[in-house]
Amino acid sequence: LQFLYFIGLHFLQLTMNEATKFVLLCCADLFGSKLNLELCFQGLPTVAELSNELEEVFTAEMHAIRPPGEPVPNDGIRIGRIQIYDDETLKWVDLRDTNQLHMYDQVYAFQVKPTWLADLQQDLPPPRPPSARIPLDNEV
Repeated sequence: LQFLYFIGLHFLQLTMNEATKFVLLCCADLFGSKLNLELCFQGLPTVAELSNELEEVFTAEMHAIRPPGEPVPNDGIRIGRIQIYDDETLKWVDLRDTNQLHMYDQVYAFQVKPTWLADLQQDLPPPRPPSARIPLDNEV
């Protein structure tokens, strides 16, 4: 009976942990291509937390997928603004408030204009997990 109780608690804990996860699809331009990543957060992130995470993850991706000889910024990727795809209006709108975010929403990170980057007009690729995942401070 204790074993079944332990299994039940373990299952409940896993279910509760999964329930606190918040997943967003996040795209940005890197090296002439759009990169769309599926990012998992410990709960609903604030806009500032999302921006910080996007800078860390896309900076790591920049180094992971950098073509030989391509220049990269010394201070990493800096996000200038974030847009979210609004399913009701079928348009991209600026992300200003956490209340705009829903599970599995698609967001687009626009970088502060570096000289080595041009915005690309093309369809977003399917999302994938990041190459090099940097844990959030509260995940350590």
